Amino acid sequence: MNVFKCLKIFKTNDFAQAGERYWSLDKKRQEHMIGKHVANVRHVTIPAIQRHAIENLLQADETLAASVEPEGVRGYIEIKKATLEFSIFYRGIAH
Repeated sequence: MNVFKCLKIFKTNDFAQAGERYWSLDKKRQEHMIGKHVANVRHVTIPAIQRHAIENLLQADETLAASVEPEGVRGYIEIKKATLEFSIFYRGIAH
């Protein structure tokens, strides 16, 4: 018997801690955190990588992601949210 077939891996929420940390900070420190993320994302010249960074931030906190979203990928968060809402809606109809 394969031991690994018996193991169950639970889905983790690796981004919750980042969102909680953001909201635990005072306004000045939140702005500092946003500034650091903006500076990091601004230097990335490939939009797909920028979108991936924003997607990671979106999983942590929507407000944080929206504050960091660069001009080159503006609107990406709304597209991701609409896609997710459609996916949830479609799964509800399909089942």
